[in-house]
Amino acid sequence: MSKYKAVLEKHRTSFAPPLAVTRASKTVSKSNGGFLALVNGTSLEVLDMEGPSASWVVRDHQGEVGFVKTEDMVLEYYNLNNTELQEMMDKTTAEVLADDLHGRSELVYNGNEEPIVDDDSPVKQAPRGNRKSKRALSVKAEPVDPKLLQRKQRSVSYGSAISRRSSQRKLPEGHVVIGKGQEVEVLDKSSSDVPDGFWVVRTGKGEVGLVPEELLEYDASAHNFGADLTAATRAYGGQVPPVLRSSVAWLTEHALTEEGLFRVPGRTAVVNELKHGFENDDDLLAASDSRRKYNPEDVATLLKLYLRSLPNPVFPSKLYMTFAEIAKIPSEDDRLREVKETLLNYVAPAHVAVLKMILPFLHEVSLHAEVNKMDANNLGLVFGPTLMRASNLEALESIEASSAMIDHEPRIKALMALLIRRHKELFPSPSNSCGSSTASSSLDSAPVFEDEAADDEDPRSWTPQQVADWVEAAPASLDAESKAKLATKDGEWLVNANQAELKALGLPMKDVMQMASLIYALTDPRAKS
Repeated sequence: MSKYKAVLEKHRTSFAPPLAVTRASKTVSKSNGGFLALVNGTSLEVLDMEGPSASWVVRDHQGEVGFVKTEDMVLEYYNLNNTELQEMMDKTTAEVLADDLHGRSELVYNGNEEPIVDDDSPVKQAPRGNRKSKRALSVKAEPVDPKLLQRKQRSVSYGSAISRRSSQRKLPEGHVVIGKGQEVEVLDKSSSDVPDGFWVVRTGKGEVGLVPEELLEYDASAHNFGADLTAATRAYGGQVPPVLRSSVAWLTEHALTEEGLFRVPGRTAVVNELKHGFENDDDLLAASDSRRKYNPEDVATLLKLYLRSLPNPVFPSKLYMTFAEIAKIPSEDDRLREVKETLLNYVAPAHVAVLKMILPFLHEVSLHAEVNKMDANNLGLVFGPTLMRASNLEALESIEASSAMIDHEPRIKALMALLIRRHKELFPSPSNSCGSSTASSSLDSAPVFEDEAADDEDPRSWTPQQVADWVEAAPASLDAESKAKLATKDGEWLVNANQAELKALGLPMKDVMQMASLIYALTDPRAKS
């Protein structure tokens, strides 16, 4: 029995907890030589690092144990301390670099591969005549105008991507070198001023430049229902997510006079079909026959489902008690003024942009109440708990807190009805829209985040106490120990910190990733959250 077959046998009968959870970044159609078939996006448990070169031992959701290539995976969760995790990543990096050096990672065999588990050598070499050389890129790197990259440095992020393989080591000015498996932030992937076949990215060290599109695997998780609203807005280039824009436009055109709109549930299978389409960048509502295939209940349920799926509702959870107190104010004018002030100062631009679209739309629905039976009060009953809710954790902290939230609910619904009726006073800007075709086009063309830098105090001048206050208020679930360590640093260190420096400070990987995202948001005025 070979060494690697014994490794698999050991883990097939083991009940030890996994080292990590990893996600497949590509599809591998069939298993071969102890390596598992993969479906892009599927999660697997990492059981061991002792597989063939640049591979891990994993277990899939059906309990099958086998090997996967590290280049095909993205780590998601860890059950390791910092030292073990660093050993794991160093081992993988060393093996990948060794494979690149010796030409093994790019080997392609003619015919069937020999099963690795039937040979004691970790890598089965093909005859030299059967090897294919490293695949050449279909685009050529040319020097880039530095002014282009200066403009892109402050672009709204589209999200992240993972490199499928390493780039060339010597590149012209304006291009960045990336290693296999490296995560980068995508700043632009479609503008006319970016050379065809390239994306503008920012590395973990803050370096901005071009990378060939074919080297990158884009992370589309921000397109999914349940993604953070600010992350989703960035992923769509600063636009309100398409599922919201398209649903509002469709309902405005086809459903304003539908009796019981938002109260009658849609067909589950149809709603799931629409959901799957939007998560895969396919707007089924835009099809010419959408009115025949879908009914108002389906689309209304889809809209509510997306809003309810948001981990942080449109009116942020941390401000729930603030809005609950505002709802107690006797004067409608005073209530409206306090809500407007709160939105202006404490709510992220992505959330405000959604309110600017949803509230006018709901007002338009209420204007047809004689037919659809959905006046502002009835809409407040439906959308109050959807748009304005406390976090589950907060509700579970005590019986008193849970009881208080129940008491607040009628006032919250009444406040929502007020905002629907008087939305023009809340957002007097001419950018108000209710999702009609004219308004929808203005939403499509106008990004959520502003281009001008904010007038706020430069974070570089923050004292350690100000850093501590910012960390405490940040929308992230950081460990208490991480917060204490960050509170020892000043604003200059914070703004310039990269992932390596955050790891060196002793933060666990989950906090490193959260802080890296928050720092990007802090230093980009259009992405503040």
